[in-house]
Amino acid sequence: MSSHSPCRVVMTGLGIVSPIGIGKHAFWSNLINARSGIGFLQSVPSSRLPSKLGAEIHDFDPVTHIYNRKFIKVMSRDVQLGVAAASMSMEDAGL
Repeated sequence: MSSHSPCRVVMTGLGIVSPIGIGKHAFWSNLINARSGIGFLQSVPSSRLPSKLGAEIHDFDPVTHIYNRKFIKVMSRDVQLGVAAASMSMEDAGL
């Protein structure tokens, strides 16, 4: 590709794991109802942090979203979140 030609991207599926919702329907519903995902930190000690607020993802169960369950125990939480979003995106795309 030439550096001057525009890059085209096609989105075929959508998978969302965010502080305001897991899955596109929950995310969209909370987004249009102006719900915030910011709250007091619960998963990490915050006594020595400059801010006690953060946007954490609650109620995430990797077993619900990751089809190959035997790999869950060796995945860190951030990898679980990414794989779950990718799995939802592939399902949404019909792949």
